[in-house]
Amino acid sequence: GGSLVRQMQGVEISIGPDSVGHRLTSEALIFGGDSTTLTDVMVAAGDLVLGDPVRVGKLDKKIVKQCKKYFHAQLEEGIDRVKLKPGDMSAILVGGGSILVSDKLKGVSEVIRPDYASVANAIGAATAQVGGEVDRIFSLNSMDRSEVISTAKQEASDKVLAAGGNADTLKIIELEETAIAYLSENCVRMRVKAVGDLAA
Repeated sequence: GGSLVRQMQGVEISIGPDSVGHRLTSEALIFGGDSTTLTDVMVAAGDLVLGDPVRVGKLDKKIVKQCKKYFHAQLEEGIDRVKLKPGDMSAILVGGGSILVSDKLKGVSEVIRPDYASVANAIGAATAQVGGEVDRIFSLNSMDRSEVISTAKQEASDKVLAAGGNADTLKIIELEETAIAYLSENCVRMRVKAVGDLAA
């Protein structure tokens, strides 16, 4: 939403990549600032009610329309690139900028805006599993190999639980054992990764 909008060479539009970011509420035109942002454009287009629309009343309607069209075309292209199969698919919009997107996008069967979408950052982060990792050297003089593996697995699992993982969904996804020849005693390096779903 804070992406800066510029008119280049009379007609060509540039959106971002620079942005006013969290300073949107002080630097955007609709909030009394002097930076033209994508949020300003959408307010000028009548697609969004935010701030003071009078402040964007003088924006060239042709430029506003062109910018809106360019923005949605870029978004549609981005969605098309990440599709794993052809055809229309659902799009879930989150984050502050989600309010700028219209409900009709080419290649999208439905636009979904979850509750509290405006304060969400990434759906992937919200649905990801909790991970725990151990990477350390064990001496085989004090315990045998099976005890070393068991201890490393337990430590990785404990880290998952400490980070809020669900014990019922715990699993070891990676176990790497490397013999260390340059130490005086018989040692092994164990690297173990564990994951689990986030506990409700």
